[in-house]
This record gives sequence, C-alpha cells and structure tokens, in this order.
Amino acid sequence: MAIATSISEAFSSIVLFVLLLKEEGALKLPLHHLRIYPKKLYRIFQLGIPAGVQGMLFSISNLSIQSALNSFGSMAMAGATVAGNIEGFVYIAMNSVSQGMLSFTSQNLGAKQYKRINDILRNCVLALGMIAVISNILVLLFSKSLAELFTNSEEVVRYAQERMFIIICPYCLFGLMDVLVGGLRGFGYSFQPMIISLIGICCTRVFYVLVLFPLPAFHGLKQLYFSYPVTWVITLSCLWVLYKKVRNTFPATNEEGVV
Repeated sequence: MAIATSISEAFSSIVLFVLLLKEEGALKLPLHHLRIYPKKLYRIFQLGIPAGVQGMLFSISNLSIQSALNSFGSMAMAGATVAGNIEGFVYIAMNSVSQGMLSFTSQNLGAKQYKRINDILRNCVLALGMIAVISNILVLLFSKSLAELFTNSEEVVRYAQERMFIIICPYCLFGLMDVLVGGLRGFGYSFQPMIISLIGICCTRVFYVLVLFPLPAFHGLKQLYFSYPVTWVITLSCLWVLYKKVRNTFPATNEEGVV
C-alpha cells in the first residue's frame, strides 16, 4: 500500500508538472526563468519554516497522547485509529477554509483593501460554522455506521464513537485556530503562531500526559480525549489576542484612492 501511494503521488506530480509547462496563462511554468531569487527565497523560508515546525509540533503532541492511549489496550487504539480516519475528512474540509483565509488576506493586504479583511474573517467563520454543523450532524446521527465502514468489531466501534463525540463535535475550535493562523500568515506573521502552538498545544498536552494523566482523577480515556478541546481553547484564545493586535496595526479602511 505504501508503494502504491508513492507511485500515485509521483504520477500526479509528473502530470501536474507537464500541465504547468503546457499552460499558456499566468500559471505557465517557464523553465528558462527558473533560478533562485535570494530575497524571495528568504521570505519563503521566513514564512514556511515556522509553518512546517508548527505542523511538527502537532505530531509531537499527538505522540505523547498516543503513548498514554496505548495503556488502554488494542481495542481502544483501534477505535482511536478509526475515529482519526473520520476526523481526517473533517480536517480537510476545515483546512480549506484556513487556506482561503490565508490567500484572501494576503491578496487584499497587498492591494491595500484593508476593509475587506474583516469581511474575509467573518465569511471564513461562517463557512467553518456550516462545515461544523454538517459534520456534527453526521457524527451524532451516523457515528456507528461511519465506524462500521472500517471495522466489524462492536468494541472498536464503541471506542471510535467515544472519541468522535468528544473530539469531532468541538472540532470547530480547531478549525477556528487554523483560520486565525491562516489570517496571521496572510499578514506575514508565521513565527508567533508557531510559538503559541508550541506552548498551547505541544507543551500543554505533554504536561497533561506526564503530570496529570498518572493521577486517578485524570487517568481515563475520556479525560485523555478531553485534553484536545481544552488545548484548542487555550491556543485559540491566545491566537485571537494576537490576531486582534496584528489587525489593529493596519488601517480599518482602504487607503485613499483605493476602491
């Protein structure tokens, strides 16, 4: 399966590369213009490296959660895997809103259309809300059927449902985090969201697993899953404060002469 995935991704990359070469519009890839532009490369690294590190931080925090999850046995682990696959579909939908937030914020910032930036955030939040409502309805009504697409074990299905109810239902909090991060990157701020994620997501979850989880009051599967929305709330609150601070450094209205 891993080989098939690699082959399909390589094939897709080749096809896209050929299409870009044949494109006649703004997306055309002119090979004779390919070279390194130091200033642009520096800017790419400045925004891209913190974004990549931020993604790694989520993986590190999930490893600490996984180590605690393993103590509940193979059925709980299998149920978490099933629920995680379903969460992946919700994440893709919500992440697309974040990418839109990044693109439209940066475009309007460059065009000095500052007034639109508030509308962009509002529309992204509304789109995110619609996705959250639909995903929650699907989870609440069809969680068992969705889990049974991956397994026939009733016990695994039960564990998967438990995780879905606790994590997917408040998943909009994670989506809002992503939207604010997208907006901040659109403003050109990538390092600060990385630091907030390091503290709010990674450090908080590691602290929970190492310090709180061994205590009887916190040593349970539900308590472990609840660490997700708790860290989302903490991180979201910090990101919102930062976003408001960054947004206020730019004018609320368009520059004179810009329609």
